[in-house]
Amino acid sequence: MKNYILFLTICFSATIYGQDLANKVPQNSPFAVCINSKNLNDKVAIKTIQEYPWMKELFEKQLQFLPKDLTQTGIDLTRSSYQYYSNRDTVMNYVVLIPLNNTVQFEKLIQTKYGDSIKVKKQTNYSTISTSKNHHLAWNEKFAVLVNASYTRPYKNDYIDPYSDLELMDSTAVIVDSAAVNYGDPVYIPEEIKPTPEPKKGKNSKKSKNKKSKKTVKEPVIIEPTEEELYAQQEKAYADLEETNRKLQEIEDKKNDSIERLKIDPIVEIILKETFSSTNATLTSEIFKNNDPKSDFYAFADLDLLSTQLLSGFAGKNEALLGVYKNGLLNSNYHINGYFEKERIRVNQVITPKTDELRKSYQDMFSSKIDKNLLNYMGNTILGYYSISMDTQAFMNYEYMVLKSTLNSVYKSFMKEADANEADIIIDALALVIDEKAIADLVPGNAIFVLHDLKKVQREFVTYTYDENYEQIETKGNKDEILPDFTFLMNTRNEDFLNKLLKLPLNKSKFTATDYQLTNGYYSVHFGKDNLLENLYFGLKNGVLMITTSKENIQNLIQQKVMPLQANYKKAITKNNSSAWFDMQKIITAYKTELDKEPKSNYWDIALKNAGELSFESKIKNGAIISEALYSIKGEHTNSLQYFFDVINEFYTEKQKETIITE
Repeated sequence: MKNYILFLTICFSATIYGQDLANKVPQNSPFAVCINSKNLNDKVAIKTIQEYPWMKELFEKQLQFLPKDLTQTGIDLTRSSYQYYSNRDTVMNYVVLIPLNNTVQFEKLIQTKYGDSIKVKKQTNYSTISTSKNHHLAWNEKFAVLVNASYTRPYKNDYIDPYSDLELMDSTAVIVDSAAVNYGDPVYIPEEIKPTPEPKKGKNSKKSKNKKSKKTVKEPVIIEPTEEELYAQQEKAYADLEETNRKLQEIEDKKNDSIERLKIDPIVEIILKETFSSTNATLTSEIFKNNDPKSDFYAFADLDLLSTQLLSGFAGKNEALLGVYKNGLLNSNYHINGYFEKERIRVNQVITPKTDELRKSYQDMFSSKIDKNLLNYMGNTILGYYSISMDTQAFMNYEYMVLKSTLNSVYKSFMKEADANEADIIIDALALVIDEKAIADLVPGNAIFVLHDLKKVQREFVTYTYDENYEQIETKGNKDEILPDFTFLMNTRNEDFLNKLLKLPLNKSKFTATDYQLTNGYYSVHFGKDNLLENLYFGLKNGVLMITTSKENIQNLIQQKVMPLQANYKKAITKNNSSAWFDMQKIITAYKTELDKEPKSNYWDIALKNAGELSFESKIKNGAIISEALYSIKGEHTNSLQYFFDVINEFYTEKQKETIITE
């Protein structure tokens, strides 16, 4: 199985430029992937990859069936490969389409891998093999199809007799009741009891009548089993029980295997016939209409259909589950284009709502922009930040819509006579009680989290051990720990309520937090040395609430002293509804101080040397959520794709050094 998965991985890395095999992907597939192997091969040639030491070891130990030259596998490295998921009759299928340019080489690859253990079946226009009940491979002179099919019995909530599937078996004939065997009772073997002989009649017969005759009866002899005999009896009973359970499990496994094959085989046959049919050769797949030919990989997901099929595959036709969040984010299509560029990895993502109602909800939620007053107090030192800007009132209205759909679905699944509108009354009543505008005034939806630093501090620690006499030994020492230095900012239009809330802990008769105090217009809490934080400051001024570990920042807020901010940060935050940036190299550097004494700290050195910057931006456009994620690489690499292979090679080299030292 492991080799088979690795074989799939090699095949996956081998394809995407033309749109020929895209027509083989069903139009109703909820998930599909396209891999542009031509672009990938141009950036890092397959011959370069196979020369890495870790790849050579992989070929020698795991992939011996592959040729030394991977270009001789029969797989076409200049055309696109495609993958898709589908659920048919509760059978979940993951299908891979691989273009071929040399059928002879490909069949030789199969023969080398499986030998004569697998029989090739010749169909009308393709050949096929089955390596297991789940894995099937078929091919013709143009392309190959890999099908990974699985069947899972739907979960049922009601109680099921654990032996209900074994109705045809007489379980009483095979199940050993271990409770009926009592190994502690002694074994009684009574001796034969002879009747007392009658007395002879004679001269003293009259006298004997006056005397009671005595009967002599021997008491039964108790033979106690030895400890060895008891142990042997126990072992035999346990062995019999284990063997019985093993046979029952074998019967159950064979039964499940037969059921799975009866479910899977017909579905796989249908998939293969449809794939190798020429009727869909001229169709243009709508799934790949957003696939950028310049991208290195592309993925599409119908979130509604995908979640429905996955839930039905694992949980059965449960309407209560299938209706969850259907009018929300899941009622959208999602696609992504990925690019391995020279100095960065770029991923573009789009979430497109299916209905006008949902599109309007998205537009209302994300039509707002960040309160620029928050940018004045982010500070100078920044290791990373995350910002978000949304309309709280519109978000709550969106949640009402989603809750109505979800609760109606759940209610209707349990009450078949329901008309699916009962939950509307509950949610509408809830909306009457909740004042969305008041909540939106208190928390409008603009917030920024800033990570300034990860400070190293020394703290004392105590450990306890025990000597050979069970006497407790106390050991004291010092260790380095990391303290986060951060600032959280949010705007508000209801300062009166927040001021009352901040003053509330000052009432010492109600609260025991004696370290909470008001100083120069801001509030502070002092924690003990053994806590994650030492001090935390709260301040509210000019519609800005600040929670921070920096005394300087809170003083700047109260004094309304503006702190300069880099122009690129300001642009990213103000132009997007959501934005994030983190310097991974500096963050790893800070955490590495705790790991210098670890035996595998060299791995952290490798990660530190190659760590780059991570950024993310998201905004609303024409009712769709558009986002872009970037990862800037470090080090001397031809491009960001080769960066991955080089980093893996560095970790492999370090592991080899450890192996040599161990030996």
